[in-house]
Order: sequence, then structure tokens, then C-alpha cells
Amino acid sequence: MIANNYRPSLLFLIFCFLLISPIVTGQEGEEEEEKSPAVFAVTAGEKEQLLNRTEELLKWIRTLDVPSRRNVPLNQFRAKIQPLELMQAAAILKQKNQPDLARMAREILPYLQPTPLECFEIAERLGDTVLDSFQEEKELLSGDAPDSTTRIKDGAAQFLKNDLTPAEKMALYREPENATEIMKVVDVLAVAGRPVLIRYYLRKLLATPTEPEEFARIAEQLGSRKLLSIANHPEFAPQGREAVVKIFEEAKKYWQDEKTVAQSLEEWQDLEKTTSPNQKTTYSPPLKPLRALWKGNNVSLAQLLEKLGSTQNENEIDELLAVILSFSTEGRESLAVCLRSDNAVLVANSARGLASSIHADELFLLFPTLFATSPISEEQRHQVLQLLQKRHLKIPNSEDASAILLARANDYFEKNRSLKPGFDGYVRFWNWDEKEKKPNYIQMLLPAAYRSFAFRYADHAYRIKPEIQEIRRLYLAAFFEQTAYNNGRDAPFDLEALGVNEFVRKVEPEPKQQQILLEQVLRDSLSKEHFAAAQVSAMLLGGLGDVKSLLLRGSSDGKPGLLVQAVIAKDRRVRFAALEAVMRLQPAEPYPGSSFVSESLIWFSRADGQRVLISAHPKQSSAARTAGYFIGCGYDGELATTCRSAMQLAAETPDTELLVVDMLTSEPPVRDLVQEMRNDARTADIPAAVLSNDATLLESAPNIQNRPTMQKIDRLIPNAPFSVSLSQIYPRLINDEGAKWINDDLFEKTGIEPVLPAVRLEQARKALGWIKTVIENAQEGRKIYHFEELEDAVYRALRSEVRVVQGLELAAVIRSAAVQAALYEVAANSVYPPELREKAATFFGKSLDSFGVLLRGQQIQRLYDRYNASEFEPKETQELLGKLIDLVEERVREK
Repeated sequence: MIANNYRPSLLFLIFCFLLISPIVTGQEGEEEEEKSPAVFAVTAGEKEQLLNRTEELLKWIRTLDVPSRRNVPLNQFRAKIQPLELMQAAAILKQKNQPDLARMAREILPYLQPTPLECFEIAERLGDTVLDSFQEEKELLSGDAPDSTTRIKDGAAQFLKNDLTPAEKMALYREPENATEIMKVVDVLAVAGRPVLIRYYLRKLLATPTEPEEFARIAEQLGSRKLLSIANHPEFAPQGREAVVKIFEEAKKYWQDEKTVAQSLEEWQDLEKTTSPNQKTTYSPPLKPLRALWKGNNVSLAQLLEKLGSTQNENEIDELLAVILSFSTEGRESLAVCLRSDNAVLVANSARGLASSIHADELFLLFPTLFATSPISEEQRHQVLQLLQKRHLKIPNSEDASAILLARANDYFEKNRSLKPGFDGYVRFWNWDEKEKKPNYIQMLLPAAYRSFAFRYADHAYRIKPEIQEIRRLYLAAFFEQTAYNNGRDAPFDLEALGVNEFVRKVEPEPKQQQILLEQVLRDSLSKEHFAAAQVSAMLLGGLGDVKSLLLRGSSDGKPGLLVQAVIAKDRRVRFAALEAVMRLQPAEPYPGSSFVSESLIWFSRADGQRVLISAHPKQSSAARTAGYFIGCGYDGELATTCRSAMQLAAETPDTELLVVDMLTSEPPVRDLVQEMRNDARTADIPAAVLSNDATLLESAPNIQNRPTMQKIDRLIPNAPFSVSLSQIYPRLINDEGAKWINDDLFEKTGIEPVLPAVRLEQARKALGWIKTVIENAQEGRKIYHFEELEDAVYRALRSEVRVVQGLELAAVIRSAAVQAALYEVAANSVYPPELREKAATFFGKSLDSFGVLLRGQQIQRLYDRYNASEFEPKETQELLGKLIDLVEERVREK
């Protein structure tokens, strides 16, 4: 009972402390100013008001000479400003390089007649660094102006000496030297209601070197409730929050230190034996080590589980389980993951503990042990069943158990079941480490946690009923998804090294059945938009399947096969994986959907590995200005003045990562543009930021640049829910800080991770190579693909610094006078480096060998004009131009 009351409050306290955000100190441009202690707890708006009031006061003071100032009533001064405000203003003015105003503000302090308490508060708020900087300027003060720094320090010292109650004087009689003594003083002062003194000593606590063990003692002595009141008290801020957070962070380090936990475990094992009247021996563990184990939390659980797996002593097992189960849900979860162990002792003891404590809605945790192969004996399994029956829990049969686990796995796979992350976005849970063969308490971001739980329960279901097709499909899909993300979707994907091939063979050893199963996984993954699983399925099909079954299966009804359909999926990574699979199959005859493949090859070949942003606005200058704001985010801008041209640019540019479109853009309206993007595979995963100053759309002031609007595009398209997840409405931009915020916010909300630029470039190079291969095959009689924009793809590649070599290789196999002329232009153009020009000349010769001289009229005349104009160019250039003419003349003579 003590554990259950204590631990939740502790966890809640730490959670609350870490949730408290730093004090808002204004705009980013003023960040350096806010770091000074002088403006401590002053927001940007308060600072501006304070400076305005101070400047008005100084204007009034200037109208008075020094003797006149002494005759001004105190309440007239105090009505305008308080001593603390005045000194804060002086510090701010000093930061703003206005020393004259700052000095004058400090000269006025004596006329306000600050009390000793006010002097102490000024000293505490501003700190010694700022006060000493004032002291250094003493000689700059005018006339007989008093030294404000000395007055403040003297007043603060007087307060500590005289202005205290007897209880406070007793608490402060001896200046506290360590953290424990400081917190005792803080405790006394909190009762007395002395926030200024409390902030002073809390600041001292933060600066005092202290061991985690001492912080742990402080946390135990004061208790979580008292510390929480100190952290949340507004008059103690921000030192109260900072000090309490530090206390618990350091205490947690001590409580969860493995040596501390091990020591507590040893104390706990030193049990006091007592004998009951019926001569039964019982054990009474001391409360102190138990509390220490509870504080050790998951580190304690790990050590308890380790001992649980190495003992067969009935009494010790009972005691270990009692302590583990005192951790409530975490204890049961830790026992559940131990059921995956090969250690029969650990599994038997864990199952025994779960059976004696599990709730009806957690019964699924025991299903693998009850219905699947397990290291425990049948007798031990029967004992577990008896424990469950004694607790009147209804136990399903194996079919129902597998169905329950399948439904649970599917819920996690589709994110239909809630997982609660911490304040930092991480989900923490127990997991079985297959490599280390032990339970681990781990943390994952929410998407990864969903994948982990989906695979865990799919695995449980598969272990019970491996023959059910639905379970097999989800088991493979969950494994593919988890493996793809763990490896990195853009990282090199070695199916054998990652264990994917072995895993598939385990689920289905027959190759033909493997293909059928993988096609089913691909179909399900595409329909449910689990693109990582679809990507891996497509990669596997390229190595397992045959052309007839994968590509020609739909020939009778004219529909493309599933792998070909994946070539136009909404996810770029899936499209490329499917395209690569088709290329590996090397079809020898036409098949339904081959046009999808040829179009995709051309599209992928256009990428240069850049980061492109499409900026759309009716005025080109405004579109350019918006694009300019995003330069700092690493984008190259492309401009559009209509929605139609924006869509065309986005669709034709495979490097597009972001669309920024102003609401004023038309032809067609923005809502139609966004809807069209989601329907086109080339643009379906490009997030769109729609800019507007319409307050009804933004639901916030139109001039706010750095605040989330939380307004999705479905406000514009009420009947198109598929467009919600990738488009957001934002205020129009006025600076690059707003652009950075939009970029970060949009990608965070949409969850889109664009393919890396280097990967896009590599895809383009591969696509150019595949186009070259299929053209060569077509020349041998296997013409399958028709490329409508082939020459344009070659020109783009030749103009690209990073794809020009692949462009030259492709140009050499294309029968086209224009392409042949383009090869000559690269070889003859001095803009290109010499080695590249030599390569171009070589490929120009190959084109002549394959197709003869396709150049005609002006194209040939241009060869001679270039050579005749090279009189003043380097000798190497003249020789190269002459070599090109010789190649042409030689082929003409042969003809």
C-alpha cells in the first residue's frame, strides 16, 4: 500500500516539474538580453512597459534640480515606480548601451528610500554580477550622487541582521553550508512566508556541489507534497522549480543506481524469520529496503527478475513475486515479457506470478504460455491453469486466444489502440532483448512503439496458430515495417543481412507459396498505406517471383499485376522498390501496365538530388519573396503564378519536397490544387503550406507568425478527408524565422520524411541505367516500353553536373539526330572538364558506330564552324574538335 501511494506521486511530481516550460522572455532577436540576471522574470511585453515608465520618470526628474528632488514626497516617487523595477530598468538600459539613462536611473534610487527588505530583494533579483558592474562605474556618477550599489548591499545586510523574526534568526543563526541545511532553512522560511529569502537560499542550493545521495535524503525528509508546493509557488519562481527539479533528478540517479539497488536487495534478503502458532515459517522483510527498491523502479525490477530466474526455493519465489507485483502494472508487464525467455525457471516463476495477480482484461499476456510451445513442462502449465481457475477467470480455447492476439496486434498496427507517451514524446515499456536474453526497460517514440507492440502480439498469435493466413500476413507485414524503420527507409537494404529472407522462409518455406503470401502482404499494405511493409514486400517479390505470374497474370482481363500497380503507389520509396523489382524480373514481352513503368523510369531519372520548394502566388515577385524566406531552410525555389503551373512543376520535379501556395492563387482554386495533388502518385506525399491572412481560417490573429494555427486544410475541402494529413493553413510570411517555423511545424504535423537528396540522385542514376538497358534490349527485338519524353530526359541529364555521365551512356544507345548532336555539343563545349569531354567524344563515336551519321544540314555545318572558330583555343581543344570531324567524315566515307 505504501508503494502504491508513494511511487505514483513521485512519478507525477517529476513529470510535472519537467513539463514546466522556461519563462517566456520575448522574441528570438532579444535572446541574448534575456540571459542576464537583470531581467530575470521579465517578459518582453513587461520589459517594454517598464522601460516606457522609466523613461517618463527620467523626463520628469530632469525638470527638477537635485535639492528639489529631495523635497518631492515619497508617495509621488513610489506612484511612478518601485525600487526593484527601477533597478531592473537600469540594468536593461545598460544592456541596451544607454549608460547615461542607466546611471540616472540608479541615482534616483535613494529618493525612493528602499527598505532593507526591498534592498535584499533587489540584490537577490539582480545578482552580484550586475551589482558589481554598477560598482565599477562609480566614478562615472555625476556630482554628489550616492552609490546605489553600496546602499543596496548595506540594506540587504541590515535586513538579514535585524528584520527577522526570532524563529527566522534561529534558522539563519549559522549560515547553512550544505544542501540539507539549506533546505531546512527553506522549510522554516516557507512557513514564515519569506519568498525573497527563499529564492536567495534556493539559488544558493543550485550553486552548491551536492552528491545524489544527499539529494535523495532531502527528498525523503521533505516529501513530495512539500517539494511540489515549493516548485509551484509563484513567488518562489523560477528558483523553486529549478531547485526541486534538480533535487528529484539527482535523487533519481541515486535511487536507480545499480549499486544502490543491489545494496537494498541484499538488505531485503536478510529476512527475519517468524513462526506462526501453526508452526508455519513466514518472512517479514524490513520496510526500509523495500521502499528503496520501489524508488529504484525499473532498475530494481531488472535485478528482481534476474534473481527470479535463478531460484527454485518456494519461499524465495513467493517473496520475489510479492515485491515485483507491488510495482503494479509495471511489475506484471515485466513478468509478461519474461515469458519469451528460454529459461524454464524464469518462465515458470513469471507465469506463476501473473496467474496469481493478472486481471481479466490482461489474460492475453499468458496466452503464448498456455497455448504455444513453451520451455515449461505440462505439469507447470497445468498449475498455471489451476491458479487462473481459482480466480474464476474464463480461459478461452487456442482459436479464440489467437483471434484475440491477432485483433490486438492489428489495433496497434493500425494505431487504433491508445499508447500514452511521456512529456518528451517517448513511450516506455518492458521488452525482451533476444540478443542479451533478458528483459529490458526501453523507450521509443510513439510510431516506433506502435510497430513494436504490433509485432509482439502478431508474434504471439503466430506462435499459437501459425497456419492461419491472416495471422501470417500481419506477422510478415509487422516484421517488414519494424525492420524497414529500424534499418532506415533510405539506408541500403540488405535483405539477407537483415534476416528478412530467413524470416520469410520460417513463415513459409515453399517458394511458390512465399510469392502468393508476399503478394497478399503487398496488397494489404498498399490498401492500408503501410508503405514500409509494401516497400519490403516489393523488394522480396523482385527476387522470388517469376515474370509470368507477377507481370502477366493480369493479361487476360488487361489489368496490371499487383507489382506493377505498386509502381504508381502514393509513396516514392514503394514506387522505386517496385520499379527495381520489375527491372530485376527482366520481362521479355509486353505486359499490362508497362506504360506505368516507362513513365516512372523517366520521372525518377530527372532527380538531381536537390531540395526543391514550389512557391505559388498570383504575383511572381511575391512568390519569389516567399521562396526567399525558405532559403535558410536549404531549399531551391521554383516559382508559379497559378495553381495549374504549381501542380505541373511539382509533378515534373522529383526533387520537390514542399509546396507553399498563397490562398489568392487561382486557376484552379487552391482547394482543387490540394485535392489534385493527393490524387497524383508523383505529388501525393508532398506536404503543402497554404498561406492566408483570413482570421476565420487561421483562428488566430493574422499577423502572428510564430504560433501554430492548428487549422487543417479540410476547412477548405469539407468532403475530402484524405487531404487533411498533408496540408495546413498558416499566416502569410514576413521573415525567414516564420518560414523556418512553418517548415518545422508542417513536417512535424504531417509526419512526412522526404527521401534524402543523395538517395534521390542515386535513384536517378539507376533509372537512367535501366532506360539504357531496356533500349538496348528493344534493339535486339524485345521492345516492351515506349518512352514519350526520352529526348527530354537525355537533355536534362546532360545539363546536370551530377547525372551527365549516365546521360552520355544513355545518349549513345538512342537513335536520334538531336541526341547525337547533343553528344557532340558536350564534347565540343569548353564549359565541361576535359575528362568529361573525352568521354562524350567516345560515346559520340559509339553512337556513330551504332546508327551511322544521323546529323544533317546545319548540324554538320556546326561541326566545321566550331572547328574553324577554335584558332585561339588550346591545342587539346583543337585536336578534340578535329577528332570529332574525323569520326563523322570516316563514317560518311564508309557509307
